[in-house]
Amino acid sequence: MSVSIAISPLSTSLEMYGEPDTSSAYSLSGHVSISLTSQASMFETRRATRLLLQSLTITFEGQSEVVTREIGYAPLRLCSMTRELAPNEPLELSNEGHEHSDKPCAWNVVFNLPVPGWLPTTSTYGDWSEEGTGTSYALYATAKFASLDDESDRSWSFQTLCSLFRPKSKVVYAEHCPITLSRFMNPPSIPASESLFPMANFALRPELECLPEEPKIPADIISKIQALMSIPEHIPADATSMPFTIRLRTSDLSEEDTKRLRLSAFSVDVQQQERYRYVHSGMPSRDFSTHYPIPSLSNQPPNRALLAPHRLSTLFETGLLGERRNSCTCVTRTFSLMDDLEPMTYEIAGDGCVFADDYPARDAPTWYTVKSTVPLAARSPRARQRRVSERTPLFGVSHEVRVSLMCSYDAPGMSEPLRERLSFTIPVQFANVTPTATHPENLLDLSPASSRSASPLPPPMAMPKSLPYAHSLPAYSQLFDSNGDRKIDYSIPLPLYTPEDQAADALPLKSP
Repeated sequence: MSVSIAISPLSTSLEMYGEPDTSSAYSLSGHVSISLTSQASMFETRRATRLLLQSLTITFEGQSEVVTREIGYAPLRLCSMTRELAPNEPLELSNEGHEHSDKPCAWNVVFNLPVPGWLPTTSTYGDWSEEGTGTSYALYATAKFASLDDESDRSWSFQTLCSLFRPKSKVVYAEHCPITLSRFMNPPSIPASESLFPMANFALRPELECLPEEPKIPADIISKIQALMSIPEHIPADATSMPFTIRLRTSDLSEEDTKRLRLSAFSVDVQQQERYRYVHSGMPSRDFSTHYPIPSLSNQPPNRALLAPHRLSTLFETGLLGERRNSCTCVTRTFSLMDDLEPMTYEIAGDGCVFADDYPARDAPTWYTVKSTVPLAARSPRARQRRVSERTPLFGVSHEVRVSLMCSYDAPGMSEPLRERLSFTIPVQFANVTPTATHPENLLDLSPASSRSASPLPPPMAMPKSLPYAHSLPAYSQLFDSNGDRKIDYSIPLPLYTPEDQAADALPLKSP
C-alpha cells in the first residue's frame, strides 16, 4: 500500500491591497490531493487497497525570523489556522478496479481559508538574508488513515508476519507549499500632475527643541520661519526620483528683520531606517500586539515550535553560532536612498533675500516656492536595499525626508552674518503600486469609430502566460469601501446642472 497527499493551491501568491486592516480577509483556495496505489510484490499479484480516512487537516501558518550579529536568532509565529477537511464520519477510499494501473487513484478535497488582511508581506531581511530569514508563509497538510485490507484470506508469508507489527493508523504529511503575500496601494483614478499619488502637505515650523544647543541667530527671529513641504502620499518602490515642493515665509517679523534674514541654500535627503527587534519571552512589543492579534505566548517558540523553522535555529539554540539574548534588544540601521548616498543641495540664486517681501505683503501673505525632484538610487547593494515601508513584530522599515535650511542673518553692528542650519524631518511611505490590469488577447475594439472592423486591442502591459486572467481583475477594495458601498469613480464627470423647470420642460409628453 502506498498513499501520499499533496497541496495544490489555486495560486501560490496572495495579493493584498491598501493598508493592513484587521477587519479584512483574503481567500486562499485550492485542494489537497490524496493518491492511492497498490504496491507490487514478488510473491503475489497486486490487490486492491482499502483505506479509512480518519482525518485530513490543512494549516496556514506565518512566521517571522530574524538573525543579526547583535540580536542573534529570534523567531515568532504570526498566525496559525487549521481546518479539518475530512467529513465527520470516517470515509473509505479504495482503488478497486484500478489496482493494476501504474497511475494512482486520486481524490481532491477542496479548501478555502480566510487569510487575515493585517499580515505583513513576505520579505527577507537580517544579516543572514541569503539564508532566507524573514517573514514567510506556507500551507501544511496532514492525513490520518487506517488500513482496511483483509489479511484473513492471505497465505502465510513474510509479508503477513510483518503486517502484524504495523500500526493500525498511519499519518501522512504533505510537502509544505510556500505562499507569497504581497501588498499593493491603489493609486487614484486621476493621478496628480507631479506624481502617481496625490501630494501631502506638511506644515513645519521650527521649535526651540529643533534648534541647536547654541543657536547663532536669535531664537525669536529664526523661530518665525514657516515652512510648508509637499511630497507624494506614497512613492512607488521602484521610483527613480521623488518630486517635492518647498514653500517658505516668515510671520510677525519687522520689516528690517525680513531684509536681514537670508536663505543661502537648502538640502534634501531621503533616508531609510531599519529596526531589528528581539522578542523578549516570545512576545512582541505591546504597541504591536495591541493592534494585531498575535498568537499567545503558549503558541510561541519555544513553547510551541514553528512548523518549518530555519535551519540556523538549531545552531543558535545550542549556542554553536552565538548566545540568545535574554532581554529586549533593538538594532537600528539608517542609510540614504539618494543616488550619490548624499543629500541633494540646492543653492539659492541672487542675494538670498527671499523674505524681503513678507512684511509689505503681511495682509496677504505669499510663499517663496521651490519645485524640484531628487534622484533616488536605482541599484543598491544588499545591505542598502530599498524596501517598502512596513512594520512587523521583528522588523520594521520607515522612510523620512530630511530637509536642512542654511540661513544667515545680518545682525546690526557685526561685520559677519550669523549663520544657522534648520532641520526638518517628514515621514514618507514607499509602497508597491497595483499592477496595471491587462485585457484578454481576444478583446475586441467595439467603439463607434471602429464598430465595422473589429480588431484585437494590444494589452497595455505584458504579463507571464502562467498567470490566469483572474489576476488582472480588480480587487474588492478597489471597487467597494469597507462598509460595502461602491466607490465613486471621480474620473467620470458629473452632468451639467439643469434647473428643475427646464428639466421638466425637456421631458417628452406621453400620449394617453
